[in-house]
Amino acid sequence: MEPVVINAGNSLTLLWKDPLGTTLSCWECLNPYSGPLTSTDYILIASNELCADSLQIFLFVDETRRVFAPNVFSPNADGINDYFYLQSPDFGIIHSLIIADRW
Repeated sequence: MEPVVINAGNSLTLLWKDPLGTTLSCWECLNPYSGPLTSTDYILIASNELCADSLQIFLFVDETRRVFAPNVFSPNADGINDYFYLQSPDFGIIHSLIIADRW
């Protein structure tokens, strides 16, 4: 979904209200990226020298996905915890995964 702003004035000011404070990539642009971990209501306020209007956008986050990821594994071929894999009864797409050693 993308908001559409029709501006008949000479200036335009955009301001997003982020109730969580840190989930929007930009508070003054038309199409910010958002990454909340819970469902969130955002408000876009558009104004110029003639008038102002606002739009409320509700972003639903499906929190029912369950993923198990082991917190340790040891790929040393001893037959114990040699493989790392994610387990879930749900289907999902992993966009990013970082594995680091403690050193």
